Amino acid sequence: MRYTEYSSFRDACIKAYAMLKKDNFVGFYLVVDIGDMWVFFGGNPDETYYGVRTVSVEKTTGKCEWFMAQYEENNDKIENGMKVEFPHRFSYKSNHIPPSGIH
Repeated sequence: MRYTEYSSFRDACIKAYAMLKKDNFVGFYLVVDIGDMWVFFGGNPDETYYGVRTVSVEKTTGKCEWFMAQYEENNDKIENGMKVEFPHRFSYKSNHIPPSGIH
């Protein structure tokens, strides 16, 4: 897969991992390509969280921000998006060692 966007998928993974980590979500378990951005689902998929645990990274600008997956419009984008395989080192881990390049 070739990326001509501002942000490569690897860079997007690093940004999403760092942002999720700030809220104590270590890694992610699902990434969905919704066209203009990737959406990263953080934390343990078997735990219930109240609030937001998803972030998006825009492909053209590399902008990383919280993504409100529960909004109907965003939920529709996710349901119509494409699941993306991501490097295992970014996967959710209960006992984690940060991936190289993450501070």
